[in-house]
Amino acid sequence: MTEPVAKNKNSIPDFLTYEGQLGELIRNYNWSATPLGPISQWSQSLKTTVNLMLNSANPIWIGWGTDVTFLYNDAYIEILGTEKHTWALGRPVSEVWEEVWDICGPLCKRVFEKGQASTNNDMEFYLKRGDFLEEKYFSFSYSPVFDESGNVGGLFCASYETTDKILSARRNRTLSALAEKSLTEKTIATACAAAAETLGKNPKDVPFAVFYLTNDKGEKAELVQRTGLGKPAESLFPENISLNDKNLREHYLPVAEVITSGKPVIAAVSAPGLLPHGPAGQPVQQVIAKPIMNSSAKTIGAIVFGINPTRKLDEDYHTFFKMAASQVSKAIQNATATENERKRLEELAEIDRAKTTFFSNISHEFRTPLTLMLGPLEDLMHHTPIDSKVRETAETAHRNAMRLLRLVNTLLDFSYMESGRMKAKFTPTDISQFTASLAGNFRAVIEKAGMDFIVDIPALVEAHLDRDMWEKIIFNLLSNAFKYTLKGKISISLSEESGNAVLRVTDTGVGIPQAELSKVFTRFHRIASASGRSFEGSGIGLSMIKEFVLQHNGNIWVESTEGKGSTFTVKIPLFQESSALTLAANVVSANNAVSLQYNHEAETTLQNNENFIEVTEEDNLTATDTILIVDDNKDMRHYLKSIMEKNYKVLLANNGQAALNMSENHDISLIITDLMMPAMDGLTLLKELKNRPRTSLIPVILLTARAGEESKIEGFETGADDYLVKPFSAKELQARIRSQIRIAKARGHIKQELNNLFMQAPMAICVLKGQDFIVEMANDNMLSLWKKDAAAILNKPLLDGLPEAKAQGHGKLLEQVMQTGNEYVDEESPFYNENNGNKERLYIKKWFKLIC
Repeated sequence: MTEPVAKNKNSIPDFLTYEGQLGELIRNYNWSATPLGPISQWSQSLKTTVNLMLNSANPIWIGWGTDVTFLYNDAYIEILGTEKHTWALGRPVSEVWEEVWDICGPLCKRVFEKGQASTNNDMEFYLKRGDFLEEKYFSFSYSPVFDESGNVGGLFCASYETTDKILSARRNRTLSALAEKSLTEKTIATACAAAAETLGKNPKDVPFAVFYLTNDKGEKAELVQRTGLGKPAESLFPENISLNDKNLREHYLPVAEVITSGKPVIAAVSAPGLLPHGPAGQPVQQVIAKPIMNSSAKTIGAIVFGINPTRKLDEDYHTFFKMAASQVSKAIQNATATENERKRLEELAEIDRAKTTFFSNISHEFRTPLTLMLGPLEDLMHHTPIDSKVRETAETAHRNAMRLLRLVNTLLDFSYMESGRMKAKFTPTDISQFTASLAGNFRAVIEKAGMDFIVDIPALVEAHLDRDMWEKIIFNLLSNAFKYTLKGKISISLSEESGNAVLRVTDTGVGIPQAELSKVFTRFHRIASASGRSFEGSGIGLSMIKEFVLQHNGNIWVESTEGKGSTFTVKIPLFQESSALTLAANVVSANNAVSLQYNHEAETTLQNNENFIEVTEEDNLTATDTILIVDDNKDMRHYLKSIMEKNYKVLLANNGQAALNMSENHDISLIITDLMMPAMDGLTLLKELKNRPRTSLIPVILLTARAGEESKIEGFETGADDYLVKPFSAKELQARIRSQIRIAKARGHIKQELNNLFMQAPMAICVLKGQDFIVEMANDNMLSLWKKDAAAILNKPLLDGLPEAKAQGHGKLLEQVMQTGNEYVDEESPFYNENNGNKERLYIKKWFKLIC
C-alpha cells in the first residue's frame, strides 16, 4: 500500500521532511486507498497538522475526515504498542482503539459534531496491546482542527501516560493503611482481619488474598483470614494444609512450599475458573505467595496474593507485594508481642493474687499460735509469782510476740490492699480529740528519750474518718519520726485549710537524701544506710499509709533536708460523700492493743540508743575470753548475753561503729554481729576489723535473718569466720563459739612461735601484711639494716616509714609478689640506706615470699 515518492530529498513535500519512523511511513503509505486520498491532494490544514504532529516530542495522534483516519507520531508508538504499530496507520480510529471506543467514541463525536474540545486527566483504559488487556492511565485532550472551509476537518489528540503515578499512589495508600493498622491491633486475629480488610479495598492490585499461619506444633498451616474469594475457591484454599505430607500439599497453591522454604513463590493458577475475575473481567492467571515472619525471622505462615491479570509482574509490582507481606508480618509481630505481654501480665496478676491469698491465709494462721503464745505469757507475768530473771525472760518473749502480732496485722492489711478489698468505712469523728488521744500514747516514750514532744491540735469541726486507718496513719508517722530522731523534738499539728484537714508530723532527725524523696512511699523500698535507732522494718509501712490516705480521697507528701529533719503532710477532705458513711459511736480514744504494740516497739528502740554495755571482770571472775555482741535489737543482745555469760566475759554494742570503737580498747576473743544495723552494718564492721592490724585476727560470726545463699557468700568473701541464720539453736551457737575461739588460739600460738623463730634468726627478717604492706614484725637485724627503731615503723606501711625502699623499686617488687604469688630472689643487689642525711650503700640478698 505505497505510492511512489520522489527519489531525492528535494522532491519531498515540505511538511513531510521529518526523518523519523512515522515521517517515512507516512511518505510511503498508499493514501490513495484511504478516504484522505493521495498526499498531493491533502488540504493545507491537514498538511500543517501532520507537520506539527511529526515534529512534536509529545505523544500525539490525529484523526482526519469523516472516517476519522488515524495518524500518529514517533512518540506515540510506545502508547500504541508494537503489535499495533504500522498496522494502525491510515485506519479508522474506531478500529485502532476498538477496546476503548465506548469511552473515546463519544468524546470524538463531540469534537466533530459540535467542535468542542475536551481535557481528560488520569483516564483509566484497558488496552489490548498483544495477548492481554493492559491497565493503563492517560491524561489527554481532544481538540478540533478546522479546515479551509471553516468546518471541523479533524481531531488533534495530545496525550501522556500517568500509569506509574496512579499505580504508585494506589499502592502507597494500601501500604500506609497496612502500616497504620499494624500499630493498633492487639491480637493476631484482629491484625489479620484488619490487614485483609485493607487489602480488600484495593482489588485492582490485590484481586484476592489468603492468610495462613502455622499451628503451635508447626505441623500444619491454618487458614486465618481471606479477602476477595468466593466459595468455589475453598478447594484451592482449604481450612488446613498439612506441612508434613509432601504429596498432599502439592495439590494446593504454594502455601506449604513458602512456609517450609521461607522464600516467595510465583505459581500459575491451574483452575482459574474457581477464582474471582480481576479488573476488566479478566481471569486471574497467577498468584504470588510471600512468607509471614515472626520477630526472630522465622517463617510462621504465608500470604497468597492474586496477581492483577491486566498488569505485568514487574519490579514495582513485586516490591509492592513484598512490602505488603512485610507489613502483615509486622502487624502479626506487634500483635504477638501485645498478646505475650497481656499473657505475662495475666500470669503476674495470677501470681499476685496467689501471693495476696497466701499473705492473707498465712496471716490468719499466725494469729492462732500467737494467741496461744501471748495468753500464757500474760498469765505468767500477771498471775503467777515468778522471780525477776524468769519475769524478764517472759517480758522479752511477750514483747517480741506483740511485735510479731503487729507485723502479722501489717501483712494482713497489705494483703487486703493488694487484693483491692481495702475500703474505708467512714464515721463522723471528732478528729481533734481522736488525733490528740492517739498522739498522747507517744509522749512518755519521746520525753523519756530526752526530746520535746509538741502537740498543736486545736478544736476542729467533726470529720468523716475511717478510724482504724487514721489510727495507723498517726502511729506509723510518729513511730517513724521517733525511730529516726535521736535528739531535738517531734511535733504533730492539725489544722483546717479550705475544707480539708491537714496533719503535719515534723522531726529534727536524720532527714532523707534528696535522691530518695521520690521513693519513700514505694512499697518494699528502704533507704540504704539510714541512721536511726534500729534498722528493723518491712519497707511497706509508708506505702500502706499512702493507701490509707488515698482511701480518704486525700494526699500525702514529704519535705526533708538531710541532717536537719523531715515533715510529713497529710491532707484529707473533712467530709466524704454521704453514701460512704456508716453509723457508729463517736469514739475518740485509741485502740489500746494497737497503741501498746507501737509503744512496746518504741521502748525497745529507745533502749537501743545505748552506745554499749560493758560486763566487767567482776561479773565473771573465772572467764578468760571476752566476746563482743553487736546487734541493734536490745532483746537479742541480752538473749545472747544470757547464753554466754556463764562461760565468757561479754561486751555489748548496738551498732557497728560502737563495736569498732570497743575493739580498739579491749582484748576481744570473738565478735558476734548482726548484719543489718544503723550507723554501721555488720559487713562494713567486718571489713573494718579485717583491715586493722589489732583486730584482723579476731574471729567474727555473722548472725542474720537473711537466709539467702548470696548473703552467706558475701559474708565469707568479706572475711567472716562463720555464719548463722536466725532463728538458731543456743547449743549450736555455743559450739561454734568454742570452735572459733579454739582455732583463733591455735592460730595465735603458731603466729607467736613463728614470730619467736623470726626474732631469733641470724638474718634480717620482716613480715608485711595487706595491700599497704604493714610492718607486722621486724627482728633486730632488720631494724638495724633499716636504721629504724621498732616504734617508728612497726604497724605502719613499710613504704611510708622507709621511703628509700620505694625509691629503689621495692614497692613494685612487693606488689608483683602479692599479685602473682611467686617468690622473688636476688642473690646480691645494692641497697641505699639514708640516716641523718647520710646515704649508705649495702649489698644484700633479697628474698620476698607470699605467706597465705
